[in-house]
Amino acid sequence: MVTVTRIEALEMGMTSAEKQRAFRERARDAGLCIVCGKNDPRPGLTTCEPCDTAAKGRIYSARDRVKKQTRKKSKATKKRKAPNK
Repeated sequence: MVTVTRIEALEMGMTSAEKQRAFRERARDAGLCIVCGKNDPRPGLTTCEPCDTAAKGRIYSARDRVKKQTRKKSKATKKRKAPNK
């Protein structure tokens, strides 16, 4: 795997997005996972199982966090709208 160091990227005038795009392209050409660049991807896909599992975990956590925030806001709104006795 050929990687571009940070200094080389700066010298070449590459932004971080361009550097990442080049990394994914090299990984894809080498038949490796486009996320980690180390493992072989699953058949017909571009990511390996560990990277896919990690991404699913991050998505699950983010969705769970949003649900909790929504419930919290809903409870606060109900308390605010409740008549004072």
